[in-house]
Amino acid sequence: MSVETPYVLIHKNMTMPCNALKELSNWRLWAPPAAMAVILFGVSEFSFLAFHTMIELVAIIISFVMFSIAWSTRHFTKNNFLLFLACGFFWIGSLDLMHTLVYKGMNVFVEGSGNLSVQFWLSARYSQALLLLAAPFVATRKQNGVFLITAFGAIAVGLTTLIFLEKFPTGFVEGTGLTDFKIYSEYLIDLILLAALIVMCRKDMRISTKERVLISASIVLTMIAELAFTFYVDVFGLSNLVGHIFKLFSFWLIFQAIVISNLMKPYSDLQESEQLKKTIIETVPDLMWLKDLEGRYLACNTTFECFFGAKEAEIIGKSDFDLVSADLAQFFRDHDKMAMLADHPLTNEEWVTCADNGNKVLLETVKTSLKNSNGSVIGVLGIGRDITKRKQTEAALSSSENQVKKERDLAQNYLDVSLVLYASLGDKGTITAINPKGCDLLGYKEQELLNKNWVEMLVPQNIQSEVLGVYEKLMAGDIKPVEYYENVLVVKSGEERLFSFHNVPIYEAPSNEEERTITGILFAAEDITDRRQAESALR
Repeated sequence: MSVETPYVLIHKNMTMPCNALKELSNWRLWAPPAAMAVILFGVSEFSFLAFHTMIELVAIIISFVMFSIAWSTRHFTKNNFLLFLACGFFWIGSLDLMHTLVYKGMNVFVEGSGNLSVQFWLSARYSQALLLLAAPFVATRKQNGVFLITAFGAIAVGLTTLIFLEKFPTGFVEGTGLTDFKIYSEYLIDLILLAALIVMCRKDMRISTKERVLISASIVLTMIAELAFTFYVDVFGLSNLVGHIFKLFSFWLIFQAIVISNLMKPYSDLQESEQLKKTIIETVPDLMWLKDLEGRYLACNTTFECFFGAKEAEIIGKSDFDLVSADLAQFFRDHDKMAMLADHPLTNEEWVTCADNGNKVLLETVKTSLKNSNGSVIGVLGIGRDITKRKQTEAALSSSENQVKKERDLAQNYLDVSLVLYASLGDKGTITAINPKGCDLLGYKEQELLNKNWVEMLVPQNIQSEVLGVYEKLMAGDIKPVEYYENVLVVKSGEERLFSFHNVPIYEAPSNEEERTITGILFAAEDITDRRQAESALR
């Protein structure tokens, strides 16, 4: 568990008020509800009933629009907190609608009265306060929208039934004013809202700071409105008017929070994502392009522009037939179609002429189909890289390797048909290689000689120690290799044969010629036994 330092705690505690002040100081946030409040206040001077109806309808419409936006975008935003709020506010708006229809003087489907409107008002405000208190605790849990709307609907229908069956406590008495139940309910609602505000500021709800600030400000304005509703005696009184004005502002702020999260934020995220993708595409040194199903260019990067000598605005909407020869354009088109039908990226090599210098270069292209969210192919994505130099290098290396192989094969053939013994010795005097003629002269098979110590196997025992000492000094560089000498070797039959030797040292890979070390000896030996015997006979 990480421990927050005092600095981090101070920083967090200071950041929230600063962000809140910044968000709430924007005049554009307050201009629409302020304009509506001025207009509605003017209406109240002529008809309080019209004022009440209009201001409640604004809050009701906001509630329904909030729900519509959150519900229709729930699969994309996946914001459980705001979905929970929106489903609850739909039914709170429905209770406010009933409050409006039964307001004194409306007489829509029942005779309006102060008590009926107050009862629906209290049921809506209790629901709103409890909804705001519960929302932070379910913010991180996956929500079932159908269940939420059904459950909140059942609660709203239940409260409406209690009111019409006269089972809901009385809240207003004509000529007397508010009952104690109404007044204390407003205080209790404020306490619930205060608890909701504290939880809202402290609990992680996976929402932005701006949304948290707007919802918190909405709660504060709702609390002020509830206090205003504890003073009036007449349903057409001033405190009732002030309370409704504060309610208008509180609903506007929470509406802004829902709109920002479900409408503005996705567009903002999309814009940032597009900018990020564009930055990535522009920084890639390869050619990149997008085409639609008809082969028309939808986008390309700067490298592509430079290669074809045209700006993106000039390329978009055109096809390959507008940029390259007809034969090459048809080749591109056929390969694009194959890429769109394939279930994996297709790689190809294509010769294309550069626009800036007219050089013909070899492009290695990778093309894959573009698909929408439904999995339908809508075009093709292509990436191209100039591999001309790489291919030239590979061809040069291949030619060099072939030449080395030919020389190696020629040398091997020479050794195979040579009439002289050729062998190489390692640093310990082991035989690392020997040619067929050498095996014949010594009477051994190749497998019998490889990795065997040549002194112990071929040199007469009476001179083995002497020859081995010379070899060790030779390997250590204490003496120079003798280019020509004669020595006796014992062949497999046990016969001693005289050989004339010519040897050269084998060095490690040369770096500094003075510091290089000997790693072995390569020698050629000729059997001169018969020749020496013939010379002795002649003498």
